[in-house]
Amino acid sequence: LGKESVGNFVAMLPRTPFPKDLKVKSLMILSEPEIWMIRLVISCCVRIVSG
Repeated sequence: LGKESVGNFVAMLPRTPFPKDLKVKSLMILSEPEIWMIRLVISCCVRIVSG
């Protein structure tokens, strides 16, 4: 993945078409380790994009 594609992916995250309650439900279904992995991946993507 290039910086541009990662940036586009991160920019798309807050604007996903799912309703907020559906997002919350899907997050509740995930176990804690999975949530931490997702947070880690997102923070790494943000770090790559920001420089």
